[in-house]
Amino acid sequence: MLRNILPIALLHQASGACFKHVSCTSCIAESNDAGYCMWYTQPRLEGIGACVAGHPGYAPPQDMSGQLATDAYGLWSMTLPTSETAYFTVHDIDQISDDSCYTTECLYQAGCDPGYYAVENNPCYSDDVFPAWRELRCCRQQRNINGYLRGFEATNGIIDGKLFYASCCATCYPGEVIVGCHAYFAGECQTCAAGRFNPTGSPGSSCESCQPCEAGKIRKGCGPATAGLCVECAAGSEFKTIGLEGAWTDTCQACEDCPRGHVRVGCGGADPGHCSPCSGGSFFGAPFCRTCFTCIQGERRGCGGQQIGVCTECSMGKYEVANTDGACLDCETCSEDEAETSADGFQVSGPWVRVGCGAASTGKCVRMAAQLNLQDVARCPTAADADALCEGASVSARWTMHGLSLRKLDAEYGNCTAEAGLCLSGFWRVTLYRREIDDFAGTQVAELGEWFSGELEHESSLDDPNAVFVKRGLQLPDGLPEASGYFLRIFFFDAGGSCCGATSVSPLFADSEDLSLAGQMQDVQEAVDLAAHEISAGSWQAAHALLSDTCAQHNVDGSWEACERAKALQLGLPAGQRSMVPFALLHSAGSADIAALGAAFPVKEAGERLLDMERIHEVMVQLIPPNLSVWQSLMRPLFSTPGRLLSTNATDSSANSSAPNSTDGNAINGTNATAAEASNGSNGTAVAEASTTTETTTTFPQLLDFTAETAEALLVQLRGEALQAAAGAEALKDQWQSEVSSCVQLLPAKLRELQEIDKLLGESAEAAGFSVVRMAQAITWKLRGELQQLVNSTDLSDKEQKSIEVVQRIASMALMMLGTWGHDWYHGLEWRLLARVDSATWPPVMTPPLGSALPPPGAVSIAETRKRVWDPFLQVAEDWFSFAEGVRLEVENQTGSDGTSGASLTRLLPIMQATVGQVSDFTEQVLEPLAREGSTLFAGPLPNISQPSSCGNRGWCLSFAARQLSEELAIEDAWDGFGPQAVRPWIDPRVEDLRLKRASTEILQMVWGRIRILEELLLQVIDVRDIQKEPSISAAASAQSSHIAAHIDVILQWSDRPNMTTGSDQPEAAWHWHELRKLRSALDRSRRSAALLARRRLSRLELLTAWVSGQRDDGYAAGPATWSWRRPWSPWSLQSDGSPAMSLFEASGAAASKLEAAIGDQELHSVTHAQAYLRYDISFDQRPVSYAGLVQTGSAIMRLTAPAGRDHLLMHSEAKAFLISLPASQLPDPLQPGAETSEAPSGAFPQPHVELRLKRLPGAFDAADTVVEPPQEGTLPFVTRHERGTCMPLAQIHAEKPPEIVPAALLPLDGFWVLTARDGTTAKMLQIDEGTVLRLLFEIDVPDGTPPWQLLSDTRDVLYKLPEDGSCSGLRPIFGSAPETSTFPPTTRTTLHTQTATTIPLIPTTSRQGVIIVEEEEDLVLAPKHSTSLPPGAAPEPWTPPIWFYAVLFLLVLSSMVIGVRCVFKYQRRRIQNANKILPEVLQEEGKVNVEEGSPAEAAPTILTKENPLRETAAVKASDNPYLAMAKKSPKKMASRKSGSWEISDTPREDEAKNDEDNKSWSEASTPEGSDAEDAASSSHSSLHSPSSGSGDSSASSRRSLVSPRTALAAKALGTHAQNFSPDALAAGALRAHARDFMPDVRPPKPDDVKAAQGLHAHAKMVASSSSGPALPVVPPVARPQGSKHSKDSKDSKDSKNSKNSKGSEAEEGAEVKEAKSSTEALG
Repeated sequence: MLRNILPIALLHQASGACFKHVSCTSCIAESNDAGYCMWYTQPRLEGIGACVAGHPGYAPPQDMSGQLATDAYGLWSMTLPTSETAYFTVHDIDQISDDSCYTTECLYQAGCDPGYYAVENNPCYSDDVFPAWRELRCCRQQRNINGYLRGFEATNGIIDGKLFYASCCATCYPGEVIVGCHAYFAGECQTCAAGRFNPTGSPGSSCESCQPCEAGKIRKGCGPATAGLCVECAAGSEFKTIGLEGAWTDTCQACEDCPRGHVRVGCGGADPGHCSPCSGGSFFGAPFCRTCFTCIQGERRGCGGQQIGVCTECSMGKYEVANTDGACLDCETCSEDEAETSADGFQVSGPWVRVGCGAASTGKCVRMAAQLNLQDVARCPTAADADALCEGASVSARWTMHGLSLRKLDAEYGNCTAEAGLCLSGFWRVTLYRREIDDFAGTQVAELGEWFSGELEHESSLDDPNAVFVKRGLQLPDGLPEASGYFLRIFFFDAGGSCCGATSVSPLFADSEDLSLAGQMQDVQEAVDLAAHEISAGSWQAAHALLSDTCAQHNVDGSWEACERAKALQLGLPAGQRSMVPFALLHSAGSADIAALGAAFPVKEAGERLLDMERIHEVMVQLIPPNLSVWQSLMRPLFSTPGRLLSTNATDSSANSSAPNSTDGNAINGTNATAAEASNGSNGTAVAEASTTTETTTTFPQLLDFTAETAEALLVQLRGEALQAAAGAEALKDQWQSEVSSCVQLLPAKLRELQEIDKLLGESAEAAGFSVVRMAQAITWKLRGELQQLVNSTDLSDKEQKSIEVVQRIASMALMMLGTWGHDWYHGLEWRLLARVDSATWPPVMTPPLGSALPPPGAVSIAETRKRVWDPFLQVAEDWFSFAEGVRLEVENQTGSDGTSGASLTRLLPIMQATVGQVSDFTEQVLEPLAREGSTLFAGPLPNISQPSSCGNRGWCLSFAARQLSEELAIEDAWDGFGPQAVRPWIDPRVEDLRLKRASTEILQMVWGRIRILEELLLQVIDVRDIQKEPSISAAASAQSSHIAAHIDVILQWSDRPNMTTGSDQPEAAWHWHELRKLRSALDRSRRSAALLARRRLSRLELLTAWVSGQRDDGYAAGPATWSWRRPWSPWSLQSDGSPAMSLFEASGAAASKLEAAIGDQELHSVTHAQAYLRYDISFDQRPVSYAGLVQTGSAIMRLTAPAGRDHLLMHSEAKAFLISLPASQLPDPLQPGAETSEAPSGAFPQPHVELRLKRLPGAFDAADTVVEPPQEGTLPFVTRHERGTCMPLAQIHAEKPPEIVPAALLPLDGFWVLTARDGTTAKMLQIDEGTVLRLLFEIDVPDGTPPWQLLSDTRDVLYKLPEDGSCSGLRPIFGSAPETSTFPPTTRTTLHTQTATTIPLIPTTSRQGVIIVEEEEDLVLAPKHSTSLPPGAAPEPWTPPIWFYAVLFLLVLSSMVIGVRCVFKYQRRRIQNANKILPEVLQEEGKVNVEEGSPAEAAPTILTKENPLRETAAVKASDNPYLAMAKKSPKKMASRKSGSWEISDTPREDEAKNDEDNKSWSEASTPEGSDAEDAASSSHSSLHSPSSGSGDSSASSRRSLVSPRTALAAKALGTHAQNFSPDALAAGALRAHARDFMPDVRPPKPDDVKAAQGLHAHAKMVASSSSGPALPVVPPVARPQGSKHSKDSKDSKDSKNSKNSKGSEAEEGAEVKEAKSSTEALG
């Protein structure tokens, strides 16, 4: 039916593969008998498509199609206009179109080209003969499986995007869009709607929305084919404040009009401007300010505001005398009484000032007064002032012009005429001022507005002699610092220039009383300080709640500090406590005492600073007046001169106002004074409480009892102590800067190491064939299928157990996918971090996100990239979590609330759910921002990631979650990340399974270790952010102390200089005392800062001591109770007295003494124990990922993990590394120089050699998270240079030798290690040959207990000593061997060509008990392999054998040797006797001879038979036959290997010895010389190639096979025919077989046949007796023509022709042999 719908007939025969078409039209025209080409478009990349092969309708995958990760095809469907549904199928592998597949020639370890997949993998000869030579059929991959291929994408088997089958989308003009295009219809072009545009019209494009412009611009010309342009609003007439948050239709608004006399200033762009009176030199001529006219003669006066002014001959300060010819007189001075008067509620005082004198006007004398109205204003009490106004308060002001009425101040009145008497054109300006320590008169803070008299509210009548104005709703700015000394200053500006005659004041102003403002920053700071105290006390949850509330309630610029600290606590600090890094261990110190002194020296410096701040704080608490009344009593004797103080009792004053323009005014606001004094009770109580920590109490003379001398002496002492406080705070700032700097200096190396781990991990995993996309798709597919199967299950126990396993698998795969998506389409293990370490300045740059870097140009939305891999996985994870939650509730309902059945699921489920959420958050909020160019660690806000409280001791939540997971389950899922290219099909599947399991374990461990390094780095960053403010606290205290000293100095000068100008300020004003209170607060914080520095450095010293001592830490500042050497010491705070500074030195001394003793204990332990080398081999089979990285990049990365119970594994400063190649007979020139590097050779040795640099990357130490590893100061990489083919290191350069404090094991062993291999003479990379092994040797102290030891989590081994002769195979163990177990684990793996998983049946194995040969110096001691361990503390004394024991032992050994020699001779004789007893039937039984049905058996093995085997074998040397060489090996030795016993020269490892011997046996029996398997087998004879695997592998493989079928077959054949591979022996056997053919079974033999048979027997006997054993040749691989697709067909035809030619001769020869056989049997 669908064919009838097609608008075109797809009858065109294929002319090429689908993938070759680059356009939709040519693609859909391609078809063949097997299928069709369809055009596929990406779902997120418009205009990008690819031609893929598939079928219309549903077509399941073919049987031979490969399966890459999830399913084997993608399905796409659409609904037709006929309401029918059409389906389309696209296969992963294109086996449909022409030229999409090709067949390789016979190649060694053949592989397909990138983008192709092997659908057939056949041996060139057989699986037993040259199995590594393969012939592949490769077909093109079509699915985008790893984020790189240009193919289709599918989610859950459903194709993402579109498929086109019969028609392509039409191409439209720009401004149009295709509508209705699908697989069968080209669609129609429609014009984009208004507000949308399409600049291309190409298929896949869409009409995009017009975008708004930034503020000050509007969009014009958008649509339908263009995006338009942003055009600026006309300056001076239009503005637009709405920016990108608006719409594209936003327009410019016209500038608003202003009141008469004002003009709008600054309107245009994004600024609406503001109304302002016309400035001097201009007047308002509607609607603009016009320049004052120029007088032809004289000068213009009164021009400004709304007055045009007049011309006059009189200069400034003069006026014209009426009725005179331009006579000018000086403006008269005011002679009014200056006594203070009360009028209209104002206290008016001060001198009178003449205004309006000029032109014909004589002017008037006035004076001003101002005050505040704060009756309805909200209060926010502070420590200094209980009546402080809240930040951003709205106040009212009133002021008076005493001496002028409102009518005279009217703009039309002061026209400079004699009748008016005023030449005045003025306006009012209200400004907020603040008194500073260095400016008592005040500094302008903000302008609050400008008004003409007519625009203000009036309280007086027009003709009242005193004009009174009111302005309500004066909005104080936000963000002002908390302080006293704020006041309003009201100015009167005379635009005409006639103010103010006979005075020097211009303009005229009056100051209001002082007011205090409470800032939110003070609340924030108090919350931060209190949270720090809570953290120190151990209540970090309470601290987090306090900071979170503070962050939510305060919206000021500085509140981010509380928010950042709250987020830091969420990340698991607490800030500044858990993340502290111990002091560095000084390896270059040279002795234990110097190392201890060096570590304790920073604590000593911090203690000295704390002593200084304690003393200064105690003294200043005594000297600073406790309340305002004391301060006022202190000032009165100094300013007792009449007129210098406003009143004798400040508390009696009320509603006082300041005098205008007074140079030594004496007003103080009585209301403020009373209110401030009223708060003195609470303030004094707070001071008294704070001063209880001192040994003395504050004593002041009774109020009003100060004399001038005592007051001055007190101020002088206060000034001196303030200067000392400034010096002490400055010294404390230097110490904090040193602390911050030292912590910052640790971060660049840490970041570089994380980047190096990240890069090497990504490269090594990719080289090993691992793809995280393949893994994610596979696990998503499997989990969805498992959930569908389990939903209908009725077995609750099974559902619970399965849920426990699956939630762990989900969390483990989530951790593997951490950081695998971002702002591009790359999906891989490598995070590719680009962040750098910047300077920790304060305040930091807080531009979001973390790192403060913008996305790169062309970045893809992170919401889009997460859809490819993470979102499908997240969806199935959430489905499983919902199912598991239901199972948990069902289990609880059955078992009751107290049941324990679901305890595991109840514990694991929330942790695993939180882990998945944290992976998403860390990826998008941490890793992705830090992967941007230009990002820095200390910029931007911290990520807001909420983590559960159960994150372990140190808050490493992701690492904590990893420790809750089953490693076996995680390895099984990580296994799916290895694609078919990673599998070697010619190798035993069990061997490959084991290798891939090791590779999965490597990747899993390194991924988890990298997460741990990331968490350590992030917490160190947070720690620096937490302390980076501390230097500024000390700096602020120093500056405040200096200012207070200057402040007091000014007051002392003021008291001596009565005429000193201080504006409206008064010495007894409240703000002076408030500044002293601020100093007290600064000193409080400074002392607290000093105490925190001391506590911090003491903690770092204690952490170092605990680490060297091998003691655990609980991850908090207090330290565990098991530290018996620890002297508790707590820091001082306002809430707690803490410990005195002197006790800090005692605690430091105790920790330093313990540190010195711990180093000594380590040295003593090394002296009393032997040292040996821990061996760690890296090869293709043992550690595939590390090995792949070494081959690919020249660097191998590995993670060594200590097992449980040995989480404090230390080593000496000695490590060796060797690259061991195959023997020279197999590889004459190994490890040749390769690619160039940017490194320079050392030039230390002229002879050719290799140079290996081994370094440890700090971090990921101690999997139990009980200790933090200290920086290893002075350590160097371990450098090994050795000649190729030897394990004898060249002489070590002295400068490269790592230093040691003492000869002891003090370096951490477990963690990440990186080895770099270079050619020593050229510094080039090395070409790592096949079969090369990298051997690492770490020097450690020999542990107690019975060997072998579980020193590493994946290896159970003994220790070794270096070979004296430099022979790599001469590595000798110092302590015997280990029990042998099978190394084949019971595994389930998906085969290459099947869709379902198949469990490989395993052969059960056995193990043998025995003894361990322990070598101690020159003696040999026998010890049981499995010894019974005694309880701790009850270890027996070592037994010393008596002399007779050695004598008996010697006799036993001698007797065993004699018996062994006799057995050997006896066996040799029996072997000679049985040489002639080998029958062809045995060979047939063992598979050496092929016998067809109905035909007689051939005498020679088919693998050796060509045209005439007897004639060929007689001409070949015995050394050319590898089978003969293997047969000549001692059967006793072969049996010894098969039974698993250890030889002293072999490697005594427990983990895989038996497996390797099995592999060797069947490899030798079936693999010719030169193949990969034969090389691996031959290399197992020495300790060089004896692999090691984890104990987990051994324990999990108890059901594995000890001997494979092929091993048994080969061993049997070799044992039976060890003497029958020589040409003479084979010839004799053939003669005997031929003789039997002369003796038929069914008829009597003829006499001639009998004679012939007898002759053949005699000849055979003669030949057998003269046999010398020459070997038979091995048939070499048949050469194939290069580049031929039909090479296999040619081979098959040639083989068939040869077979036909040989049939006749074989038949004839068979007849003769049959006759001889019959004759022989008849004779017998």
